[in-house]
Amino acid sequence: MDFISNKAYAPLYFIYGLSFFVMGILALNQQGHRVSNFALIKYIKYLGYFGIIHGVSEWVSMLLATQIFNQYMSELYIFKMFLKALSLSFLMNFGISLLEYEGKMSKFVKKIPVLLFISWATGFFILIMIFKTSYHTWSPIYNIMSRYFIGLPAGILAASALYKCGKSINDLHFKGVSIKYRALALSFLIYSILSGAIVNKVNFFPANILNKELFFNLFGFPVEAARTILAILITFLFTKIIEIFSWEMEEQILRLSIQQGMEQERARMGRELHDCIIQDLFATGIQVENLMDEVDPQKLDNLINIKSNINVIIGEVRDFIGNVSTKEIEINQLRGYLLELFDNFRTNCCLNIDFSYNVTALSLGYLSSEKLTQIYYIVQEALSNVVKHASATKVKVEIKSNINSVMVVVTDNGKGFNTKKIYTTKGYGLRSIRERAAVAGGILNIESSDNGTNISISIPWEVYENEC
Repeated sequence: MDFISNKAYAPLYFIYGLSFFVMGILALNQQGHRVSNFALIKYIKYLGYFGIIHGVSEWVSMLLATQIFNQYMSELYIFKMFLKALSLSFLMNFGISLLEYEGKMSKFVKKIPVLLFISWATGFFILIMIFKTSYHTWSPIYNIMSRYFIGLPAGILAASALYKCGKSINDLHFKGVSIKYRALALSFLIYSILSGAIVNKVNFFPANILNKELFFNLFGFPVEAARTILAILITFLFTKIIEIFSWEMEEQILRLSIQQGMEQERARMGRELHDCIIQDLFATGIQVENLMDEVDPQKLDNLINIKSNINVIIGEVRDFIGNVSTKEIEINQLRGYLLELFDNFRTNCCLNIDFSYNVTALSLGYLSSEKLTQIYYIVQEALSNVVKHASATKVKVEIKSNINSVMVVVTDNGKGFNTKKIYTTKGYGLRSIRERAAVAGGILNIESSDNGTNISISIPWEVYENEC
């Protein structure tokens, strides 16, 4: 069987299980960070389910090692196998989700963990029903297969996804956090090999060569000890990584407070200019007008010039107040401007527009007023093209964000066009979209067919320099 009967190994299984169980609890407690732009937060629940279920499965291994429930050994072993496969399926789901694969097969790829587990569970329960009394002959081999085909790829996928996240965070200048991500990725990779490839020795490849016996002969201690060490390391690194989520919230609140303070200061300055300087200038102008009624005609022209200059100064101060008091457009304001635009298109062009806005009001990055203006006019131009050329009955506009960028997607169900002519056409609409995307530093992608057109632009956040 796939457990050690020596009671001395029970503490290993207890610590092993406790480490992953703690990680699972911590992971599930992070779901409250709704404003986070970190991809890890979006899918952290799967890592949480893995940790808790995997931890419990190791505690079942502890019971098997102690043999305190000797009369239920077969039931406990079967229960352990089921928990192990279920937990590894969640780990695979975590890895696939975190990779955020968006290719043509993305829907199928996301279903792979579920399909694998259903297939495994179906075969598992069929074997139990048919060969229940001789489970000890087939269950070790079936357990090895689950490690090969679920556990090993699950760990590799999780490691790849975490490494990718680490690279993205490094691009945002969070070098310290990036190192922790990559260390966690390496830990998961090593763990996937120790747990998914180092198995009991059986008479088929590769288990007849790469197995626990070989590991013990090479290193002088059981692979369970190495897995326990890796579990502790994974949990430790995970606790260090999730610290950034609390930092992120504090940083966002601080940044919002600074923005609000700046806006209040602008408003205060505008009020003081209006209430003091403009009123004083206005009073001075009235005094000049009174003098104009009393002064001799030779000096009247000078007073008229003074009065004219005062009016010019009042106008300039009012313009200054308008510029100072008007705050820059923030990303959370974009939604309101676009809703007004859509109302105009619905009213004037009878266009059916479906709008999806999934950008957090607070973010690690920001977009300048200029870039936000470009986004607005890109959407406006795309909708104008739909009205003029596409003969579409429905348009969907999506504004969404991740840790790296803001994405704008406009999709219609119109007649489409030849995309090969995108960069040679002289039409103002597409040319304007290309130019505005370039000004905003975005990546433009246009796909079109007989079923409609999809225009997507990815504009990277402008980020603050940080060292964490």
